[in-house]
Amino acid sequence: MKHILTPIVLSLILTACGGGGGGGSPSVTAPVVSSLPAVLYDTSYKNFKSYPVDTFGFTAGDSAIGLGAFHKAGELSYFVAKSNYSPAFQDLATATSNSQYWSDFEFWKIDSNHVKTKVSSVKGCLSPRKAVVADFNLDGVPDVFVACHGYDAAPFPGEKSKLLLSNGYGNFTLSDVTDVGFFHGATAADINNDGYPDLVVTNNMGPVAIYSLINQRNGTFVKDETRISGITNSGYYSVELLDLNDDGKIDLVAGGHEFTGADTKIFYGDGLGTFGSTSTVIPTIAGRGVVVDFTYVVNNGRKQLYLARPYDSTDPRGFYNGWALQEYDLTSGVSNTITDSAGQWVVWLVPKTKDGHTGVNPISNNTFYYY
Repeated sequence: MKHILTPIVLSLILTACGGGGGGGSPSVTAPVVSSLPAVLYDTSYKNFKSYPVDTFGFTAGDSAIGLGAFHKAGELSYFVAKSNYSPAFQDLATATSNSQYWSDFEFWKIDSNHVKTKVSSVKGCLSPRKAVVADFNLDGVPDVFVACHGYDAAPFPGEKSKLLLSNGYGNFTLSDVTDVGFFHGATAADINNDGYPDLVVTNNMGPVAIYSLINQRNGTFVKDETRISGITNSGYYSVELLDLNDDGKIDLVAGGHEFTGADTKIFYGDGLGTFGSTSTVIPTIAGRGVVVDFTYVVNNGRKQLYLARPYDSTDPRGFYNGWALQEYDLTSGVSNTITDSAGQWVVWLVPKTKDGHTGVNPISNNTFYYY
């Protein structure tokens, strides 16, 4: 049975858009705690999915977000990339030539009373889509990789993705770390077992839609297109590295435009840095064949993968004009639709536990879903 709880929205939430959900009885979010320690995790997925993001007041437009102790050991802070242009209002030449339309890469501190203070800001790429936090240079301070896809309309020229590499707390060097591409998805973990975090990215401008960027331990990465088998379509846009079958080996889950033939799949890892010798296809939902986010939870012993699915081009209401939430049981292989709503689509989901149940919550509102 599906469940939707629409709680009382706290004043710190800046927006209520992003996927609503109806019915259910109100519940009150946990009270403010006295301290919010910054814990760094070993994968970019765990970093983003393990924080109480209600605290930050993220909006549906904050598509590239990262969390960690960027300024001081044990101090909670966050990174957000703010977009400043729209293809509906700025043409390609204007958007790319005038820096006012480039994104702002911002670092913020947040104290135990949830007071936020901007620490620094620098101009970044034109279209940031996902921020991946990991200690890429192993200096004890988290770094940020930002997947960028460039002008989001024809002719889709792409752009280079960015790295903010730490040089001590609060000091970051901004650099380009990829060729020009349409980088929509990214995720990090040590996939070659050398102790340094590597990246897996999606790039829809080349012959291989998903590939690895292997950390060279000096702030640079080398493309490796040999580690993922079974990619037969360029329509992949979202990826996550995490262990989905509890065998102690990192797996890769990938999705995108299913309506073009890009099946949403789990590519199981062999523990040696390659993926896809065995795989599982996750069922599609008609008219909801776009996958933008994955969230893994264990709810009362049940291992579940939640998928955020905006409407695709086969729905009469139009591309991205609404969204559905899918629950996929990793043990039984059974799929369920939890909610289906026209309006603002949801960018990111995060795990949440409430009233003894673990489910998911959009970052841009406080609606709790579980199955």
